[in-house]
Amino acid sequence: MSPVLDLEGIASYAWIFDDDLDCITCFDNEALPLFSTSYTFTAISEDGCEEERTVLIRVLKNRDFYAPNIMNISSSNFENRYFTIYGSNQVLEVEELKIYDRWGNQVFACRNFPTSVGEEGWTGMYKQRPAMEGVYSWIAHVVFLDNEVKQINGSFTLLR
Repeated sequence: MSPVLDLEGIASYAWIFDDDLDCITCFDNEALPLFSTSYTFTAISEDGCEEERTVLIRVLKNRDFYAPNIMNISSSNFENRYFTIYGSNQVLEVEELKIYDRWGNQVFACRNFPTSVGEEGWTGMYKQRPAMEGVYSWIAHVVFLDNEVKQINGSFTLLR
């Protein structure tokens, strides 16, 4: 953030902030707030006049993540051989992922792993044997950088 003003005649200036500005006495600043936040810039002229301006930074929460709808363990594409949750850099981790077959049996569970890493997800094995082709349901709890947890669910088809 850089205030738009002429510094000629300015004796001092400061930012009034939370905890996420780099420097309160620097003219140019960088802020990366996790929540919408107001910042106030105060300038005092050489003759003692004080002026304040406030800027509101609105944070739009990026909740980008997805899960594939097909898993093919014999695919030549490495990423298609696993089922996992994929996410943007706003996702901290997958707190929990559970996968169920069409009869409601839990075939996979994993906790506290990063997104977008296929090897952390399900390999298509159940009780040390290849799982049957078919539709599987899943439920996951995804943790974002601001510690909000979102429950997501869906289904995918396992192919061999």
